[in-house]
Amino acid sequence: MRYMKRLSVALIAVGLSAPAFANESIFVPSQHSGFKVSVDTLYLRENSINKIVDNNYDFGNDIQLGYLFANTGNDLTVHYNTISKNDSDLLIDNAKGLFITGKQVSDLDMVDLEGGQRFCASSLDMRLFAGVRYIRMTHGLGLISNSTDNLNDNSDVQAFNTKFVGVGPRFGTDARYNLGCGFGLDAHLNTALLVGKINSKYEGKDNTIINSDTNRIVPAVEGKLGFDYTGAFCNKSALVFEIGYQTSNHFNVIDASMINSASDSSFNGAYLDVKYYS
Repeated sequence: MRYMKRLSVALIAVGLSAPAFANESIFVPSQHSGFKVSVDTLYLRENSINKIVDNNYDFGNDIQLGYLFANTGNDLTVHYNTISKNDSDLLIDNAKGLFITGKQVSDLDMVDLEGGQRFCASSLDMRLFAGVRYIRMTHGLGLISNSTDNLNDNSDVQAFNTKFVGVGPRFGTDARYNLGCGFGLDAHLNTALLVGKINSKYEGKDNTIINSDTNRIVPAVEGKLGFDYTGAFCNKSALVFEIGYQTSNHFNVIDASMINSASDSSFNGAYLDVKYYS
């Protein structure tokens, strides 16, 4: 959550600058019709849900395809976001004479369908959007405790797996402040309210199995801050390169078990976005 706090302060700072545009005329840009394609390369770390496993940064992707409606500032866009992580760590507990191996696997797949509306004021270009999100999120955590006297003796094996599948409304804003010469500052903020079901399964020593299905409402929030360069060519086409930092949080999406406490799923890290407007 500390990453969300840092980003929130920055986004609030952007919001506080809004009065500077109060005396400026607000208008809808007369954009031409055409397609937009965007490919984001993500380099994210998931905050660990267990102290034994220290997660590393891994690559993910966010692909967008949209259509711009002429002279309206409107667009219709679909996103697909995916990231898979596989991390493991070894902890030596000399007091108990144990080697504890922890392995954590997580997969996130999201599909967003949204409609957007652009408007401009002076150097500020904003896009408000609303739509629907589908999400499939899985987490797996395994712990193997071996005696330091005999590393081949698996004294205890435990595994916990949880999967959340949900759908719900999503809305937010994309803002760009034009610095001139093709450069700009970017801020993106969105939130969603997802309704779905969580399946949780714990497997412990001596074939202990605890399986449960729970209906759940999961709030989600995501923020991004970036810096971009836009190059225009062929009169109407444009190529945009944007680099920045992003963070996201899905609240109460991981259940508690004998080896894991209930927690959120939070990703943070860098992104590189390449957009093309036809």
